[in-house]
Amino acid sequence: VALYPHQGAPPYRTKLAHLTERYLARKIQEGSHDSVADARATLELAMLKFVFGPGFGQRPAAGASLFETLAANGTACHAIGPQITMRECASSGVARSKTTASDEATAVTAAAWIAELDAKAKKTSSDEGDGDGKGFLVFAHLRGYHRHLEESNKRWAEHTGQARAAEEYASIRAEATNGAAADAGPANTKGDGETGEDGGVAIDPGDGYCDVEEGIAADAALMDLDERVRQLWDAMPTNGMLILCTGAGDTARARTLQERKWKR
Repeated sequence: VALYPHQGAPPYRTKLAHLTERYLARKIQEGSHDSVADARATLELAMLKFVFGPGFGQRPAAGASLFETLAANGTACHAIGPQITMRECASSGVARSKTTASDEATAVTAAAWIAELDAKAKKTSSDEGDGDGKGFLVFAHLRGYHRHLEESNKRWAEHTGQARAAEEYASIRAEATNGAAADAGPANTKGDGETGEDGGVAIDPGDGYCDVEEGIAADAALMDLDERVRQLWDAMPTNGMLILCTGAGDTARARTLQERKWKR
C-alpha cells in the first residue's frame, strides 16, 4: 500500500484488494482474508515497481524502470528467463533479452553473457564512447524451485480432496502456463528419482501424495537452485556484484503448511 499512495494523500490509503484487481487482474479478500494470498499479491505488486520503475501505478507517470535508468547512465542491461518474466521486463532499457525453458539454460546462458560482456568491457574500457566500458547488468530469473513448490501444493490439494485449494492451484498453474506456453517442451513426470525439467526429482502425479517423496523432491529442487546460483557466482568478474532477490518469504510453502493446518 505504501508503494501505491492514495491520490488523496495520507491518511487515505488504497486497499490491497483494489490494487490487486487493478494491476494483477484478480480478486482477493472476498468474504474473508487469506494472509497467504495477501502476501503473494503484495510481492507481485512490489515486483511491478521493480520492473517498471517507482513511477508505475502513480497518476503522474514519472520515473523509469531500473533498466532504463541504468541504460541512461551508460550501463548495458541484459535479461534472461521464462517468457512470462521477459514479457514483464520488456523495456527500451534492455539491450538484449532471451527466453529460456529451464533454470539450467538460464544459468548457463547468463554465465556465458557475463564472461562475454566482461571481456568486452575490459577491451573497450579505455574508449569512453562505448557504453559497455561503463559496466553492465545481467538480470536472470530462476523459477524452478518455486515452480516445484506450486506443483507439490497442487498434488497435495488433489490428494487430500481440498476442492477449494485445488481450484486455486489450478488457476495459478493455468495463469503461469498461458504466460509461458512457449517456454518448454514436455516436462518429465516420471518417478523413480528421475530429473525433472528444472532439476530436482520428478514425481508422477498419479502416484498420489507422499510426504517422504515430496520432501526428497523439495530438497533436490533446492539443491538445483543452489547449483544455478553457484554457476552465476563462479562467472562473476572481479569487482562484480551478485544481487539475489528472493521475495518476501516462501509463499508457496507457507500456503501448503497453512492448508494442512486447516485440514487438521
